[in-house]
Amino acid sequence: MMLFDAAARDACTVSETRTNTPLQALALLNEVVFVEAARVLAARVLAEAGAALTDKALDELYLKLNTLYYGRECVIDPDIRHEWLRIPHFYRAFYVYQSATGFSAAIYLDDRIHREGDEAREKYFSFLKSGGSIPPIEALKNAGADMTRPGVIRGAMKVFEDTVAQLEKLIG
Repeated sequence: MMLFDAAARDACTVSETRTNTPLQALALLNEVVFVEAARVLAARVLAEAGAALTDKALDELYLKLNTLYYGRECVIDPDIRHEWLRIPHFYRAFYVYQSATGFSAAIYLDDRIHREGDEAREKYFSFLKSGGSIPPIEALKNAGADMTRPGVIRGAMKVFEDTVAQLEKLIG
């Protein structure tokens, strides 16, 4: 569990351990499920124009998607069907895009700091100090994460790939 910055299931912790990226990398993977869920839900709304879209129908669709994406490898808790209720991805414009790009930038910048050290760290601090004084895309570029190029997303996915490889190595 430490690989994912979580306490062992048989332990009680007062405060969580500091994370570097694995948990965020896994959250990025969930974005795919959220995009798919939003697509399926929108298609159903359009197909059933005028029909009521109930919470029960949404529960059923969301459970099916989780089973499709995770069912071969994970035990699916039936209560996951209600998770859609707490996910703003489904009712805020461009939320998935913002979330995925934000996670990607954070993972990429964290990885750069670990690999490159002080110079990357200083660029990151400058990014934080800029606050809202310049557009986010420019601020991220100044920090070393050029979101107009595929390297940031690819870098974040590489961190995820490496995390999965570490997990596979640990569990044999």
